[in-house]
Amino acid sequence: EVLCDANPSKARAAVDSLSVFVGTLLKITAAKKEWEQHAAAADGPAPMDVDKPAAAAADGLQQQTVAAGGLPASDAAATAGGGNSKTEAPGGGDKPGPATQHGLPTVLDDLLPRLLHCCWEDAWSSRLGGMAALKLLLHKLPADYLRCYGPKLLRALLAVVRWLPDHSTVELEEAQQ
Repeated sequence: EVLCDANPSKARAAVDSLSVFVGTLLKITAAKKEWEQHAAAADGPAPMDVDKPAAAAADGLQQQTVAAGGLPASDAAATAGGGNSKTEAPGGGDKPGPATQHGLPTVLDDLLPRLLHCCWEDAWSSRLGGMAALKLLLHKLPADYLRCYGPKLLRALLAVVRWLPDHSTVELEEAQQ
């Protein structure tokens, strides 16, 4: 919401905050990978999986249910709801999302579509805020990861440029960089 604010200083502060968030997230991920490599080389303890604490708790609950003689929790939910018991990845299906495939935090698979959505809003402040955030991510995220969202990124950026009014030359120059 703040990224799409009509007040340019608030939108700029949101982009700056997003920059700090993504930068910190990428540094934490790199440190975690380095620690895992160091621990594996030293034959130390198994690396912690801090990305999925809820999944570990759900597995423990499921094992308790099976041990008690009942249906596993996921089977019971599927039977009661009549739906699919598997959690789908953001891209659909049961495969992991692009962030997981590239060794990045899964929060990026939720963040990028939200920023793309800003580029399709009606208000110009929203479109320009989305474009500024995408420009930031284009410089921070790995190219292999961004290729997974390539067509969506291009459509969103072209939509912003296409609908720019004639009098917004500064925004047009910024979008073309």
